[in-house]
Formats: sequence, C-alpha cells, structure tokens
Amino acid sequence: MKCNICGGNVEILTEQTYHYNECGLDNIYLNNIETEVCQKCSAVSPRLPYFNLLHKLLATKLIAQNYLLSGKEIRFLRKERGQKLQDWAVLLGIDPNTLSKLENSEQPIDIASDRAIRLLYLAMFQIQEKEHFTTRILNVLCRNFETRIEKTIELDIKQLATIFSATNDLEQYALTA
Repeated sequence: MKCNICGGNVEILTEQTYHYNECGLDNIYLNNIETEVCQKCSAVSPRLPYFNLLHKLLATKLIAQNYLLSGKEIRFLRKERGQKLQDWAVLLGIDPNTLSKLENSEQPIDIASDRAIRLLYLAMFQIQEKEHFTTRILNVLCRNFETRIEKTIELDIKQLATIFSATNDLEQYALTA
C-alpha cells in the first residue's frame, strides 16, 4: 500500500488511539482503530469503518452533553446533516451572519439557541433517516460507548461493528413490531 501524500510504503498499525481532528472537532479520540503510517513521510491516516455511523454517533454524544455547544460543535452538527449555513439559519429563524458568528465562536451561544440547535438536529435526523425508532437505537449506541471524560469524546472502534450489528437487529425488530 502506498502513501497518498508522498507515495512511500504504508504500514498498518492496529489497536491505536487516534486524535480524529479531521471531523472539525478538537476533542475526539478514537480507540482501538487501525491507522496507516507512511514509513517515508510519517503521515498517519485513520482507517474508518462505518464512517457515516461514526459521525452520527459523534453527533449523538454532542447532543447528549450537559454543557453549551461550542462553535465547532454547532458547525459539526449542521454539516453532519448536510445543511448549508444559510439553510440551517433559516430553519433556526436566525440571520445567517449570527449563525456564522456562533460557529466561529465570535458570539457566545445562549441556552435557548443551544436547545434550538440540538432539537433541529434531532428533527432533521428523524426526517432524513426516517427513523421511527431513533431513541431506542441511540440509547443502545450511547450505552455501549465510553462516556465523555473532561469534554473529550472517546469511541472504541472495535465496539462499532458489534453495535452496528445490534442496530440492525433493532431495525428488524422495529420494522416487525
């Protein structure tokens, strides 16, 4: 396997902890993940199974936190739902410039705006995913991952496959119930 940056040989390392800042958040660490490390330029890249599910889980952790959302977290939630800033602002009933200031941490978020953003994310998730059993699935997913420690989110990637299977089982149950 070759490095995407320099073309050097890549070594795959298992059971690594990876600081996943590519998602736009500074406090995300993935445990038990495979990484690709270039032997020439030392570039490290994560191997991300179930990428879409991973971002939904991160969003779920953000929604469940007990402190106000940061600007980066607001942006992550919006982008995770595939929404443009202008469209998201319209749905929130605020000026796009205000949302931009919130996302760039140029304006502090108040409790009402924080709640509106969390509720909008959940409503968009419900609509876009057509999940009538969202709460049950998200509860199972959150229960099986490590909890937030000092504003750091750590996810065990090995558990992701197991939880993904459990999620599929819940879907089958929900569809037949």
